[in-house]
Amino acid sequence: MNNLTIGVFMNPYCYRMIWLPMVAAVTLCFLSAANVSALSVSGGSFTSSIDPSRDAGPNSGLTYERENYRNLWLGETISGDRADADILTSENTFNFFTDVQENEAFQIGNFTYTNGLGVIDGTTPSIFRNVVQIQPEGEQISRFTSFFTIENGENGSADTFIIPDSPVNENTILEIDGDEYVLQYLGFGTSSDDIDQIFTTGLAGTTINFNAYGQLINYDEYLASQTVPTPSAAAAGFLLLSALLLRRKKHSDATV
Repeated sequence: MNNLTIGVFMNPYCYRMIWLPMVAAVTLCFLSAANVSALSVSGGSFTSSIDPSRDAGPNSGLTYERENYRNLWLGETISGDRADADILTSENTFNFFTDVQENEAFQIGNFTYTNGLGVIDGTTPSIFRNVVQIQPEGEQISRFTSFFTIENGENGSADTFIIPDSPVNENTILEIDGDEYVLQYLGFGTSSDDIDQIFTTGLAGTTINFNAYGQLINYDEYLASQTVPTPSAAAAGFLLLSALLLRRKKHSDATV
């Protein structure tokens, strides 16, 4: 029994099978620790424009008016008066942030929305393009584009804003102190402690003020997260490697 145990640990192929995964795990731990970001950035942000998405087929033929990419009157009204429509306004004010860390929520825009009294159901556009501008101190302005939807409640009920799957805009990369970051759009809310991808307005005739929130995430880590194999795939790969090493061992023993 002792000879067998010693033989197993002295065998170079078994040595690789046992220690290589352990070395890999330790290396990943060190790399993860080394990649902890020291990001601390201050600056400002605001929503520079909102408009019904020009590329969205569902918006075709629906009723809206736009003024300076900031004020939108949405939907056909019974009275014909646009004041009775749903009204979405980007306040276009600069939101200052201080010492924002990586993966920390901060305000990137603010809105006012009136759920119109006389909107005819099914006449409002539903998909909107939203452009956010972020300018860290000492850096150029970066523009991030994302999309959200508005679902109109029927018969004067509340409307709903929806951000799909916390989108990340990969087309704009923000470089800070040599590291690259992208903006992840988190959703809407009235404070950074109350953010949701689904945000409900008031009933018809009510006006609500709310904010949009996002966070800066490391671009390299984001890309890596999109290609990480599933646990089952990783396990299958390890079993395949083990089988290959055993096969090589048997071949080596057979040729001795």
